[in-house]
Amino acid sequence: ACAPDIAPEDGAGAGAGDDGVAEQRVDPDMTHTPVGDAIQTVADSTDEARWVHLDLDEGKQVDSTDSNAWELSFKRFNIAVNGGVSGPGEVEVKFVADLTLDDVTAADADDGTWTTDAPDGDDEDGEPDLAFGGWYAYDPMTHILTPQPGVYLVRASEDRVWAVEILDYYNAAGTSGHFTLLW
Repeated sequence: ACAPDIAPEDGAGAGAGDDGVAEQRVDPDMTHTPVGDAIQTVADSTDEARWVHLDLDEGKQVDSTDSNAWELSFKRFNIAVNGGVSGPGEVEVKFVADLTLDDVTAADADDGTWTTDAPDGDDEDGEPDLAFGGWYAYDPMTHILTPQPGVYLVRASEDRVWAVEILDYYNAAGTSGHFTLLW
């Protein structure tokens, strides 16, 4: 928190350095690594009390919770969008099952139903119904969360659409709360 900002001056996020080699961007709770035309982000969501916000436009973590500066937010196994009950950003999501990031086309964004975070529904658990609420399958024998196969399309109020694939929820040591996303 006291160190100088290591972000590129243009705020473009991860990219190629002067030598043409891809650079990894490191934020306080996230790392962003270029992978071809995509970015792989690992978000540390292990804090049970604090949301970690990702700005997809800039490809970086942001602190703001009351603005349009972020699209996705992570806390433990939850993913919120900046829309509906979770924020003012009008972000909407659509899940396209059984696709990888490479399989997504512009046509996938044109059909189907978009959703956003909503107030608590039928389960009456007191928690909002998050648009990413079904991102995982839970194995009661191992207590492991496994991402559902597919891609989430994330649409912001500017009608920009990102394809986001959840690759993992555990770090190399097997600790939960470490989302790995390819987008």
